[in-house]
Amino acid sequence: TAWGATFPAGPARIQAIVALQYIMAIIFLFMGITGLANKIVSFVPNSMRAGIIFGAGVSAMISVIDPKTGRMVGKEWSIIIGTLVCYLVMNSWKFFVAKDKNAFLKQLSKFGMLPGMIVAFIVGILFKELPVPQLQMGLIPFHRFPEIIKGYTWMAVGFPPLSTFIAAIPTAFAAYIIAFGDFVLAEVVTKDAQNYRDDEIIDFNGNRSNIISGFRNALLATISPYGPLSGPLWAGGTIATAERYKQGRDQLDSIFDGVSSYILAMWIASLTMPVVTLFQPILPLGLSLTLTVQGFACCYIAMEMVESKEERGCCGITGLVLASRGALWGLVCGAILHILIGVRDEYKKKNVAA
Repeated sequence: TAWGATFPAGPARIQAIVALQYIMAIIFLFMGITGLANKIVSFVPNSMRAGIIFGAGVSAMISVIDPKTGRMVGKEWSIIIGTLVCYLVMNSWKFFVAKDKNAFLKQLSKFGMLPGMIVAFIVGILFKELPVPQLQMGLIPFHRFPEIIKGYTWMAVGFPPLSTFIAAIPTAFAAYIIAFGDFVLAEVVTKDAQNYRDDEIIDFNGNRSNIISGFRNALLATISPYGPLSGPLWAGGTIATAERYKQGRDQLDSIFDGVSSYILAMWIASLTMPVVTLFQPILPLGLSLTLTVQGFACCYIAMEMVESKEERGCCGITGLVLASRGALWGLVCGAILHILIGVRDEYKKKNVAA
């Protein structure tokens, strides 16, 4: 994290990341165990929820297409063409109609973002936006895992002093505000997917997700301090799974099948050097495509959530502020706009009836 970089490289920086991750674990566990997580999420008005989703989509797209700092710089052709393939396979109604008449397209539709990533990889090499992979054989060097414990944990560099924990508190709360937006996004995406299927109940529970995130951060802080922290959601993978899930049981039997296959495939792939070295050059592209897919889905989900002009306006302004000034500004803006403008009674009644 940028905050960790303010500490000198070496033991002090490792201790800073450890302290930050332990505090994040405490916050997640406290919010989940006390039940505050669900209560807070339930109080968020619809326009503010939609604004958080819209802001997440705008932020994702800006991080890719920004002409100065975006991930697209130097990889324009590969990202543009890869994104178009992802949109075609995952979101085009023309493709959905065509796949019912074509066995190849039907099989292709089951792979989510993968076709787009493969196309982006090929285009990137052809246009010299990516280096040609240098394949290595065998498995990853398992014998080096003890180096992590011996050199990069508090068991090697010493437990962080109290002053480091205190210094990490503001950053930890700022990080939780961002994580709060992820919880809202996860709830909205899963509920949207649930609306398309009645053969399975998707039980999203914010308290449970907070507890899981807390344990993950505590574990990583102990054995493998990780700067970006361990948040509640991989937005791109969740959205890709939800989009396929909405196509019916013949495409994805259970929401857990999609999530499990993603995680299991990545886990197995990360253990083999040929796959690691093959996809190492494509990692920036993969993240960029994940963000553009997230941007598309967040925009249409947010627009479906709001009905009145008041809600649409609050949603748009909240999202734009969130994307340009950060999560805290966005949440405060959304709350103020909801209090100031409100929602017409007919829409309140409709939402209560629903």
